[in-house]
Amino acid sequence: MGKREHERLKRQAELHQRLAGLYKERYEPLTSRLFHSFWNKEMLAMLKGRPLGVTLDLACGTGILARDLLGAVPIVGLDLSRKMLIQASGYDLRIIGDMGSLPFLSNSFDTVFARGALHHSADIMTALCEARRVLRPGGRLVAAEPRGDFWLVRAARHIMQSLLCKDFDEQDPSFRKAELHGMLKAAGMRLLAIQGFGYAAYAFAGFPDKFDPLSRVPAAKFLTRCLIAMDRQLCRIPVIEGIGLGILFLAVKE
Repeated sequence: MGKREHERLKRQAELHQRLAGLYKERYEPLTSRLFHSFWNKEMLAMLKGRPLGVTLDLACGTGILARDLLGAVPIVGLDLSRKMLIQASGYDLRIIGDMGSLPFLSNSFDTVFARGALHHSADIMTALCEARRVLRPGGRLVAAEPRGDFWLVRAARHIMQSLLCKDFDEQDPSFRKAELHGMLKAAGMRLLAIQGFGYAAYAFAGFPDKFDPLSRVPAAKFLTRCLIAMDRQLCRIPVIEGIGLGILFLAVKE
Protein backbone atom coordinates (compact mmCIF):
# COMPACT_ATOMS: atom_id res chain seq x y z
CA MET A 1 0.00 0.00 0.00
CA GLY A 2 1.34 3.41 -0.99
CA LYS A 3 1.66 6.39 1.32
CA ARG A 4 -1.43 8.08 -0.06
CA GLU A 5 -3.60 4.98 0.41
CA HIS A 6 -2.19 4.42 3.89
CA GLU A 7 -3.06 7.99 4.90
CA ARG A 8 -6.59 7.63 3.54
CA LEU A 9 -7.05 4.34 5.39
CA LYS A 10 -5.90 5.99 8.61
CA ARG A 11 -8.34 8.89 8.09
CA GLN A 12 -11.21 6.49 7.48
CA ALA A 13 -10.42 4.52 10.63
CA GLU A 14 -10.25 7.69 12.73
CA LEU A 15 -13.42 9.08 11.13
CA HIS A 16 -15.50 6.00 11.86
CA GLN A 17 -14.19 5.62 15.37
CA ARG A 18 -15.46 9.15 15.92
CA LEU A 19 -18.80 8.58 14.19
CA ALA A 20 -19.61 5.32 15.98
CA GLY A 21 -21.44 7.10 18.77
CA LEU A 22 -23.62 9.01 16.31
CA TYR A 23 -24.88 5.99 14.40
CA LYS A 24 -27.44 5.11 17.05
CA GLU A 25 -29.00 8.52 16.46
CA ARG A 26 -29.01 7.80 12.71
CA TYR A 27 -30.45 4.30 12.73
CA GLU A 28 -32.74 4.09 15.77
CA PRO A 29 -35.62 6.48 14.87
CA LEU A 30 -38.63 4.60 13.48
CA THR A 31 -38.61 6.43 10.14
CA SER A 32 -34.94 5.60 9.66
CA ARG A 33 -35.48 1.94 10.59
CA LEU A 34 -38.24 1.68 7.98
CA PHE A 35 -36.08 3.24 5.29
CA HIS A 36 -32.92 1.25 6.02
CA SER A 37 -34.90 -2.00 6.13
CA PHE A 38 -36.25 -1.05 2.69
CA TRP A 39 -32.66 -0.44 1.54
CA ASN A 40 -31.58 -3.85 2.83
CA LYS A 41 -34.49 -5.58 1.10
CA GLU A 42 -33.72 -3.83 -2.20
CA MET A 43 -30.18 -5.19 -1.98
CA LEU A 44 -31.45 -8.69 -1.21
CA ALA A 45 -33.89 -8.45 -4.13
CA MET A 46 -30.93 -8.06 -6.48
CA LEU A 47 -30.18 -11.75 -5.82
CA LYS A 48 -33.65 -12.78 -7.07
CA GLY A 49 -34.09 -15.45 -4.42
CA ARG A 50 -30.63 -17.00 -4.76
CA PRO A 51 -29.55 -18.48 -1.40
CA LEU A 52 -27.03 -16.29 0.40
CA GLY A 53 -24.84 -19.06 1.77
CA VAL A 54 -21.88 -18.00 3.87
CA THR A 55 -21.98 -14.19 3.82
CA LEU A 56 -19.50 -11.36 4.40
CA ASP A 57 -20.67 -7.84 5.23
CA LEU A 58 -17.89 -5.39 4.30
CA ALA A 59 -17.58 -2.23 6.42
CA CYS A 60 -20.54 -3.50 8.41
CA GLY A 61 -20.56 -0.56 10.83
CA THR A 62 -23.04 -1.05 13.65
CA GLY A 63 -24.76 -3.93 11.85
CA ILE A 64 -27.57 -2.22 9.97
CA LEU A 65 -27.64 -4.94 7.30
CA ALA A 66 -27.54 -7.81 9.80
CA ARG A 67 -30.92 -6.72 11.13
CA ASP A 68 -32.58 -8.14 8.02
CA LEU A 69 -30.35 -11.22 7.81
CA LEU A 70 -30.53 -12.18 11.47
CA GLY A 71 -30.40 -15.94 11.88
CA ALA A 72 -30.89 -16.56 8.16
CA VAL A 73 -27.29 -17.32 7.16
CA PRO A 74 -23.80 -17.62 8.63
CA ILE A 75 -22.65 -14.00 8.44
CA VAL A 76 -19.32 -12.32 9.15
CA GLY A 77 -19.07 -8.59 9.79
CA LEU A 78 -15.84 -6.71 9.03
CA ASP A 79 -15.08 -3.10 9.87
CA LEU A 80 -12.12 -0.83 10.53
CA SER A 81 -13.71 0.60 13.67
CA ARG A 82 -13.68 -1.33 16.93
CA LYS A 83 -16.33 1.03 18.32
CA MET A 84 -18.63 0.22 15.40
CA LEU A 85 -18.18 -3.52 15.86
CA ILE A 86 -18.91 -3.34 19.59
CA GLN A 87 -22.38 -2.03 18.70
CA ALA A 88 -22.94 -4.55 15.89
CA SER A 89 -25.12 -7.56 16.62
CA GLY A 90 -26.47 -10.40 14.53
CA TYR A 91 -23.09 -11.59 13.25
CA ASP A 92 -21.63 -15.02 13.84
CA LEU A 93 -18.19 -13.41 13.76
CA ARG A 94 -17.03 -9.78 13.96
CA ILE A 95 -13.56 -8.90 12.73
CA ILE A 96 -11.57 -5.67 12.63
CA GLY A 97 -10.06 -5.40 9.18
CA ASP A 98 -9.50 -3.50 5.96
CA MET A 99 -11.42 -4.12 2.73
CA GLY A 100 -8.15 -3.79 0.85
CA SER A 101 -6.54 -6.71 2.68
CA LEU A 102 -9.21 -9.12 3.82
CA PRO A 103 -8.14 -11.55 6.58
CA PHE A 104 -9.86 -14.53 4.95
CA LEU A 105 -8.81 -17.44 2.77
CA SER A 106 -9.67 -17.33 -0.93
CA ASN A 107 -13.00 -18.87 -1.94
CA SER A 108 -14.47 -18.52 1.56
CA PHE A 109 -17.82 -16.83 0.90
CA ASP A 110 -20.88 -17.32 -1.27
CA THR A 111 -22.07 -13.71 -0.98
CA VAL A 112 -20.31 -10.45 -0.18
CA PHE A 113 -22.28 -7.30 0.66
CA ALA A 114 -20.82 -3.82 0.38
CA ARG A 115 -23.52 -1.50 1.69
CA GLY A 116 -22.13 2.00 1.33
CA ALA A 117 -18.67 0.51 1.85
CA LEU A 118 -16.53 0.70 -1.28
CA HIS A 119 -16.36 4.49 -1.43
CA HIS A 120 -14.68 4.41 1.99
CA SER A 121 -11.92 2.12 0.73
CA ALA A 122 -8.37 3.46 0.40
CA ASP A 123 -8.25 1.85 -3.06
CA ILE A 124 -11.52 0.77 -4.68
CA MET A 125 -9.94 -1.54 -7.26
CA THR A 126 -7.98 -3.34 -4.55
CA ALA A 127 -11.16 -3.72 -2.50
CA LEU A 128 -13.02 -5.15 -5.51
CA CYS A 129 -10.19 -7.59 -6.20
CA GLU A 130 -10.19 -8.68 -2.58
CA ALA A 131 -13.96 -9.18 -2.65
CA ARG A 132 -13.53 -11.37 -5.72
CA ARG A 133 -10.69 -13.33 -4.11
CA VAL A 134 -12.73 -14.35 -1.06
CA LEU A 135 -15.80 -15.23 -3.12
CA ARG A 136 -16.26 -18.78 -4.30
CA PRO A 137 -16.63 -19.34 -8.07
CA GLY A 138 -20.11 -18.15 -8.98
CA GLY A 139 -20.31 -16.11 -5.77
CA ARG A 140 -22.10 -12.76 -5.79
CA LEU A 141 -21.08 -9.25 -4.79
CA VAL A 142 -24.05 -7.03 -3.89
CA ALA A 143 -23.20 -3.36 -3.46
CA ALA A 144 -24.89 -0.02 -2.80
CA GLU A 145 -22.86 3.13 -3.35
CA PRO A 146 -23.28 6.89 -3.88
CA ARG A 147 -24.07 7.71 -7.50
CA GLY A 148 -22.48 10.43 -9.62
CA ASP A 149 -24.15 10.21 -13.04
CA PHE A 150 -26.21 13.41 -12.69
CA TRP A 151 -24.39 16.73 -12.34
CA LEU A 152 -26.89 18.11 -9.82
CA VAL A 153 -26.39 15.09 -7.56
CA ARG A 154 -22.61 15.50 -7.79
CA ALA A 155 -22.95 19.19 -6.88
CA ALA A 156 -25.25 18.43 -3.95
CA ARG A 157 -22.82 15.81 -2.66
CA HIS A 158 -19.93 18.24 -2.91
CA ILE A 159 -21.88 20.88 -0.96
CA MET A 160 -22.87 18.34 1.69
CA GLN A 161 -19.27 17.19 2.10
CA SER A 162 -18.15 20.81 2.43
CA LEU A 163 -20.77 21.67 5.05
CA LEU A 164 -20.33 18.43 7.02
CA CYS A 165 -16.61 17.98 6.46
CA LYS A 166 -16.05 16.45 9.91
CA ASP A 167 -18.38 13.58 8.98
CA PHE A 168 -16.91 12.82 5.54
CA ASP A 169 -13.60 12.16 3.91
CA GLU A 170 -13.30 14.74 1.13
CA GLN A 171 -11.88 12.03 -1.14
CA ASP A 172 -14.97 9.79 -0.87
CA PRO A 173 -15.97 9.20 -4.50
CA SER A 174 -19.29 8.57 -6.16
CA PHE A 175 -19.85 5.96 -8.88
CA ARG A 176 -21.02 6.35 -12.46
CA LYS A 177 -22.96 3.58 -14.15
CA ALA A 178 -20.69 3.46 -17.19
CA GLU A 179 -17.55 3.13 -15.05
CA LEU A 180 -18.76 0.13 -13.06
CA HIS A 181 -18.62 -2.28 -16.00
CA GLY A 182 -14.93 -1.57 -16.54
CA MET A 183 -14.02 -1.63 -12.87
CA LEU A 184 -15.70 -4.95 -12.24
CA LYS A 185 -14.28 -6.49 -15.40
CA ALA A 186 -10.79 -5.38 -14.37
CA ALA A 187 -11.36 -6.98 -10.96
CA GLY A 188 -12.39 -10.29 -12.57
CA MET A 189 -16.14 -10.02 -12.09
CA ARG A 190 -19.11 -9.64 -14.42
CA LEU A 191 -21.87 -7.12 -13.83
CA LEU A 192 -25.24 -8.89 -13.72
CA ALA A 193 -27.65 -6.13 -12.71
CA ILE A 194 -27.65 -2.44 -11.88
CA GLN A 195 -30.35 -0.01 -10.79
CA GLY A 196 -30.80 3.48 -9.45
CA PHE A 197 -31.59 4.00 -5.80
CA GLY A 198 -32.12 6.87 -3.40
CA TYR A 199 -34.82 9.40 -4.10
CA ALA A 200 -37.42 10.92 -1.77
CA ALA A 201 -37.23 8.38 1.05
CA TYR A 202 -33.43 8.48 1.01
CA ALA A 203 -33.40 12.24 1.39
CA PHE A 204 -36.15 12.59 4.00
CA ALA A 205 -35.82 9.43 6.12
CA GLY A 206 -32.33 8.02 5.58
CA PHE A 207 -30.17 10.24 7.76
CA PRO A 208 -32.14 11.81 10.63
CA ASP A 209 -28.93 12.72 12.42
CA LYS A 210 -28.32 15.24 9.60
CA PHE A 211 -31.80 16.08 8.29
CA ASP A 212 -34.96 15.03 10.08
CA PRO A 213 -38.08 16.77 8.75
CA LEU A 214 -40.36 13.79 9.40
CA SER A 215 -39.99 13.99 13.18
CA ARG A 216 -41.77 17.35 13.06
CA VAL A 217 -44.91 16.16 11.31
CA PRO A 218 -47.81 13.89 12.32
CA ALA A 219 -48.19 10.43 10.78
CA ALA A 220 -44.43 10.15 10.18
CA LYS A 221 -44.61 6.37 9.84
CA PHE A 222 -47.32 6.61 7.17
CA LEU A 223 -45.45 9.33 5.28
CA THR A 224 -42.24 7.30 5.34
CA ARG A 225 -44.05 4.29 3.88
CA CYS A 226 -45.47 6.54 1.16
CA LEU A 227 -42.00 7.88 0.33
CA ILE A 228 -40.63 4.33 0.17
CA ALA A 229 -43.44 3.30 -2.18
CA MET A 230 -42.62 6.33 -4.32
CA ASP A 231 -38.94 5.38 -4.44
CA ARG A 232 -39.84 1.85 -5.56
CA GLN A 233 -41.57 3.33 -8.60
CA LEU A 234 -39.08 6.08 -9.39
CA CYS A 235 -36.17 3.65 -9.83
CA ARG A 236 -38.18 1.89 -12.55
CA ILE A 237 -38.70 5.00 -14.69
CA PRO A 238 -35.81 5.28 -17.20
CA VAL A 239 -35.69 9.09 -17.20
CA ILE A 240 -35.66 9.23 -13.38
CA GLU A 241 -33.54 6.15 -12.67
CA GLY A 242 -30.30 7.89 -13.63
CA ILE A 243 -30.66 10.79 -11.20
CA GLY A 244 -30.76 8.73 -8.03
CA LEU A 245 -28.52 9.57 -5.11
CA GLY A 246 -27.37 5.96 -4.99
CA ILE A 247 -26.77 2.96 -7.20
CA LEU A 248 -27.21 -0.75 -6.51
CA PHE A 249 -25.35 -3.40 -8.45
CA LEU A 250 -24.84 -7.15 -8.53
CA ALA A 251 -21.70 -8.84 -9.88
CA VAL A 252 -20.57 -12.46 -10.13
CA LYS A 253 -17.16 -14.05 -9.79
CA GLU A 254 -16.49 -16.10 -12.89
